[in-house]
Amino acid sequence: LQSARALHARRPSGVWQDQDLLEYQAWCALRSGDGAAAQALLAGGSADLHAVGGLVRAEMLLAQGQPAAASALLQGLLERQPQHLLRESHLRTRLLLAAALFEQGQVVAARRLLAAALRAAASEGAVRPFRELAAALGPLLAIVAQQEPLSVEARQFLRPLLPAGSDRRWGEDMHAATGAGPGALAALTPREQEVLRLVAAGHTNAAIARRLTLAESTVKTHLANIYTKLRARNRVEAVARLQGARRAQE
Repeated sequence: LQSARALHARRPSGVWQDQDLLEYQAWCALRSGDGAAAQALLAGGSADLHAVGGLVRAEMLLAQGQPAAASALLQGLLERQPQHLLRESHLRTRLLLAAALFEQGQVVAARRLLAAALRAAASEGAVRPFRELAAALGPLLAIVAQQEPLSVEARQFLRPLLPAGSDRRWGEDMHAATGAGPGALAALTPREQEVLRLVAAGHTNAAIARRLTLAESTVKTHLANIYTKLRARNRVEAVARLQGARRAQE
């Protein structure tokens, strides 16, 4: 890529722009584990990122703990270029977006997006994006394996992508979580039950705060109380306990 950029500077190509080559170089740096080099390369190019540069920037934002910024960038890419990305790039965009949504607590939206991407990838054996993003996708893949209706083909595709033992551990966690009886929610106040129902519907903390006319910090306090009372470690387990209690009532 460095040679291609040097050649392009002397004899510009009608196929590639220097920005394209620079963004692929940043992508290679990121895949090699050199995020600082990737960031420096992007900083030296155009502010108007192409698809590859956008994906690199989004992945770095996600790694830096900025999932909302990553989501905005990725959704912008999909809106601007709905039909003009290579299939793998489109797939990678959806995978990164699913990871970013999951980091923001939008579990239902993330799960459905990842399941749709799995179904599309399984038919073509598009494994590489899943392998490269394994660290970000691992927990969400386990959730999809347990909660999404997948074809036999998609399940066969998914199984080797799961971290070793994750389907067993997740199954044990879900069994413990969904085994709650009808009295499992009795310890929650009416407001905490309302917050938990909105979490189960896929709402973010900010959306719940707006809906219930609360401060977002108050929503977080309610969630902390819910986790303690239900002995849940996170939103997913809390929602699983709610669903288990509902099934027990039925």
